[in-house]
Amino acid sequence: MNRRPLFVIILSELLILAIFLCANNCAFAEKIKFKNGKVIDGKIIEETGDYIKVELEGIEGTPITYFKDEIESIEGKVAKQPETPVFGEHADLKKYKELIQKEPDNYEHYLAVANIYASTGDGDQAVEYAEKAIQLDSKSAINKGAYMTAAMGSYYAGKPRQSYEYVEKALHANPNDKIAKDFKNMLDTAIKQLWGGELPEKVTFGGYSSAVEAGRALMKEGRAILGDKEDRFISETLRFRITGPKGWHKSSDFLTPKGARALMFYTKLKDDPVPMIGITKDDAYPEDKTALDFSKKMKDIFLEQFPNMSFDGPHQITINEKLASRMEFKLAAPKGVLYTEWYQFLHDGTIITFEYTNWEGQFESEHNIFKEVVNSFVIE
Repeated sequence: MNRRPLFVIILSELLILAIFLCANNCAFAEKIKFKNGKVIDGKIIEETGDYIKVELEGIEGTPITYFKDEIESIEGKVAKQPETPVFGEHADLKKYKELIQKEPDNYEHYLAVANIYASTGDGDQAVEYAEKAIQLDSKSAINKGAYMTAAMGSYYAGKPRQSYEYVEKALHANPNDKIAKDFKNMLDTAIKQLWGGELPEKVTFGGYSSAVEAGRALMKEGRAILGDKEDRFISETLRFRITGPKGWHKSSDFLTPKGARALMFYTKLKDDPVPMIGITKDDAYPEDKTALDFSKKMKDIFLEQFPNMSFDGPHQITINEKLASRMEFKLAAPKGVLYTEWYQFLHDGTIITFEYTNWEGQFESEHNIFKEVVNSFVIE
């Protein structure tokens, strides 16, 4: 079997991401919506009449500047616009590249571009600009997180060995760098549980060479629309709606560090990814007649990837007159045992997966909420 379904990538990445973020435990309090439709979650650390500086998840310590003429709202409130646009209607990336043309020896402009590329998953570009910043002013650039920007960029480019080397450089420069420590712990966990004890030089993301390519390709397959009462997914071949968990934080088109995509992603706490509920979709194998057929293949792949994972199932069940497959499994993590349950449905050659993950001792506390989400699933 040479195909590695996106659900497998998503599951493994979300588990590793949960371990990493639980260790990092940093909150991102603002949701910023741009006029071009892009939405980011970040922490605003500085605000003026013309711009805000935001720390993004994964590259904390190196804030990115966004100009207010680009912003539609912050946490649902209309952002105050500057009286005179700073750089007209150009995107923020172009603004910083224009600054590079004006001040080619200013390392901060290169580092800003590197951070933008890292935040969008364009890893090779992030590394290129971070290295240029280091060349111009190594001490200042390193103090502002250039090595960690390059580490994230390398990871997004599918180069975990190079990423690890940059993390070690960051820790050599500052042994107390918490971000570098946490990211190294995440990579060490991935080495043990994803890569068979060895650090690969190159990995792919569902057949794509980089996270940004995977993200762009997957975005063409449809989009989730999150509402106050119902959340929907719409594509050319699939439309469905659910009622998400009330009071939970939610996002759509959630990309993990390796480019895997969750259509809808819910967390109970804003600064902690566990407990979480995720919804994904994947192509069924041509020979699959039921979701159970697909689930059995997934179990075999999981056992290859996580030999110590324990399973219950898969079992075939019926939910609201729809045939489904159900499975539970447990995976040991540094902070405890992660307990996951998922339901899979087969519809016109597409597998829709509902996943719930929590720490083993707290699994039952939110289990009924997860079952309510699954029971609300309606294909249109």
